[in-house]
Amino acid sequence: MAHDIREFFKSLIIAILAAGFISNFIIAVAYIPSGSMESTMMTGDRVIGSRLGFSGNGIKHGDVAIFLHGYTCKECGKQYQKENGKCPYCGASDSHNKKIYFTKRIIGLPGDTIDIVPTDIYSSDSLVMGTKYTDPQFYRALVMVNGKALDEKYISEPMICDNLEYPSIHVKVPDGCYYALGDNRNNSDDSRFWQDPFIKETDMVAKVLFCFYPFKD
Repeated sequence: MAHDIREFFKSLIIAILAAGFISNFIIAVAYIPSGSMESTMMTGDRVIGSRLGFSGNGIKHGDVAIFLHGYTCKECGKQYQKENGKCPYCGASDSHNKKIYFTKRIIGLPGDTIDIVPTDIYSSDSLVMGTKYTDPQFYRALVMVNGKALDEKYISEPMICDNLEYPSIHVKVPDGCYYALGDNRNNSDDSRFWQDPFIKETDMVAKVLFCFYPFKD
């Protein structure tokens, strides 16, 4: 009897250690709390991501990434983007606060030039990079990486760019950083709107592989 109990606890400890190793070094599980990635991923979905090799050259255009975006402060309750290691509102250390993870699609890699402009065409042939197109009749956006228009079949509706609520963009992605957008472009808190529009490589967690819940999907 005692031998059986020892074997049971030994197996349990091994299983816990193995699960911890897998969770910290091999896979990541993420919950999708909003509609910012619809219809690729829906609100309430749970997804599995791979941590293996998801850094440097392992990160590609079009990858759907899980990454650390910021924190919810346990002292003052406010949310903030990761910045200087502490809450900008009350000074509480990041190490004591709850981490906030985002899931978005990688649009720009280090060194890329990203342009988002309103236009009535879907070709970059007659567009000049870095130009602020303000013609009020143009509301649909074109996303370009290094001067080449993206063919974004994963977007379920045309992307708005009105230079009001939805801004034109012209940025160059710094070394060691990435630029990301949600697939639901007209309802996504992403690089277009952040104070610091770039995700540091050190904040990358995993590449999304598949949705495992709800099971009917």
